[in-house]
Amino acid sequence: MGISPSEALLGADLPMPGSWQHPEERVAINNTPLAREERIHRAQSHQVSIQRELFSRSRDAPVQLVVGQQVLVRTHELERREFGRT
Repeated sequence: MGISPSEALLGADLPMPGSWQHPEERVAINNTPLAREERIHRAQSHQVSIQRELFSRSRDAPVQLVVGQQVLVRTHELERREFGRT
């Protein structure tokens, strides 16, 4: 989508200090509740599609483990506690 948070919420980028009196900055903003809801909905649906693309669930079969099988367990390197029984 590529828009700033202020543009998604307000309908326009916020003016920079010192440019408040510039004619381009003094244009009326279409910030009606309906337009704002439509922008927010469009941003949220775009975020959902990005999340689905980045974190898609793999369709691989679940891992089947057998009692006695060795597995690699990653632990924090500073933790010196023995894995298993606590």
